[in-house]
Amino acid sequence: DTVASYHDDLQRIHNENNPILECILTHVVCPIQKGLKTTRNQWRILLVGQFLSVLMAGQGAAQSTLYLLCHLSAPTFATGLVYLALTIHLIPVAWRKRHYLRNTNALLKG
Repeated sequence: DTVASYHDDLQRIHNENNPILECILTHVVCPIQKGLKTTRNQWRILLVGQFLSVLMAGQGAAQSTLYLLCHLSAPTFATGLVYLALTIHLIPVAWRKRHYLRNTNALLKG
């Protein structure tokens, strides 16, 4: 476990009375390790965020293309398509949550 090894290293450096290494380990290494652990645990959130970013960039590009080639400005329609895609994406998520809650309630009652 990286957290346990971090604490062991910190204790060893503290016992050696080396304030420079202790400062580096406390203020540089620890935040990096925590950040990497958080990123590893939440990679799906980052992936969904990147998907949303690409979706919004595509919406902006489509909006510009419509205006430049067709002289059509329909920002509400383009934004509506983005929200439609987001809604369609969330339907399976909501269904899984509902199914999970139903099974959990059945186990608690049963």
